[in-house]
Amino acid sequence: MFLAGSRELLLVSRLAVLVFALFSGVWSIALIHIGIDINWLFFVIGLLVASVFPPISFLLTWNAVPKGAAIASALGGQAAAIIAWLVSTKILYDDITITTTSASGPSLAGNLVAIIVSAIICIVWTLIAPDRNASWEQLRADLHDKVEVLDGAEVIDNEKENPAAMAYAYKMTWIWAGCLSVVVFVLWPLLTLPAGVFSQSYFTFWIVLMMIWGFLAALVVIFYPLIEAREIFYAIFGFGPLAKRRRECRAINNSPNGHAIGATELGTLHKGNLPSTDFKPQYESESDAKIEILNGGTAAAAP
Repeated sequence: MFLAGSRELLLVSRLAVLVFALFSGVWSIALIHIGIDINWLFFVIGLLVASVFPPISFLLTWNAVPKGAAIASALGGQAAAIIAWLVSTKILYDDITITTTSASGPSLAGNLVAIIVSAIICIVWTLIAPDRNASWEQLRADLHDKVEVLDGAEVIDNEKENPAAMAYAYKMTWIWAGCLSVVVFVLWPLLTLPAGVFSQSYFTFWIVLMMIWGFLAALVVIFYPLIEAREIFYAIFGFGPLAKRRRECRAINNSPNGHAIGATELGTLHKGNLPSTDFKPQYESESDAKIEILNGGTAAAAP
């Protein structure tokens, strides 16, 4: 069986970005010539993707879901959504055009059918034929079995997640998700009831509130990932812990026996970051395993 290395993964990822960019450009040009604008896409895109959310949610929270149920629910929900969307358009407007298909009524019908049908297919299939061999422990073992640090050099890492930290993250996820769901689906619509028909001042307040919400959400979506990935940006400019590791990897890779000794020496230099009890470096202290580039271009352990 072919196992892709870092170079192959990087090549595939770049090709995927290129293909997606070309496809998106051609598809956008085609939509413009057909006469479809961003408003139509805004109303229709939901029913085209909504059917994937139930199986994804179940796969993350229910280990008995078989892969067949997840695939069938996504495809079946999407097919049912498209049928409901077109049928409701015909019933409500007696005509199927770009204008009528982008109306809120047919779009809402398609979204609801996509989510409900997809969830029903996934739940019923799982209850009838569950995946009895699925195990979260096995998944963790597969993910943490081997960590590739260099092409051809692998280090066994049996480090397990901290159960207390995982339980805390699980609890906080439910709290945040629950609070946001109440705000978005309950409190936010309730604000419209006292006003009845919006006055100009109340409509202005509503628009300003939406702008503030959108602005804060944009700040979080844009800058929070950048903050989390700050070490990567440090490495790009040549400083920080990741840049240091990159230089050490190059030093090991340039040695004749780099792939053989790389995992041990690199792990020794960062044994504080690899707390696995199964990882036993050959040196007792970090200073004993410093890599020195000799004049001959070989890497050795300095005394």
